[in-house]
Amino acid sequence: MPGFRENVKGKTVLIPADQALNLIAAGKQDLEIDSLRSYPYKDMFAHVLGYVGQISKDQLSDPLFSDYNSGDIIGQSGIEREYEQKLKGVDGKQFV
Repeated sequence: MPGFRENVKGKTVLIPADQALNLIAAGKQDLEIDSLRSYPYKDMFAHVLGYVGQISKDQLSDPLFSDYNSGDIIGQSGIEREYEQKLKGVDGKQFV
């Protein structure tokens, strides 16, 4: 499902789709559109699945994350972290 991000004072903030669409309609140009992961069992498997969050400065200096950029959202723990390299996908945009 699509997710929308806005850079606010150097931090990436996830914003709801309706708010993003209003900002786009108002002419805002610098929103980021990303794919969000969906968890059908939510809290039941949270401890196993882990969570995602914005990449840290320490992680950016790790060679494992050499192809990541500041503001990227990555797996921080659990399966999200273990399979981050496979789940990452490819940066880019496609307008349909």
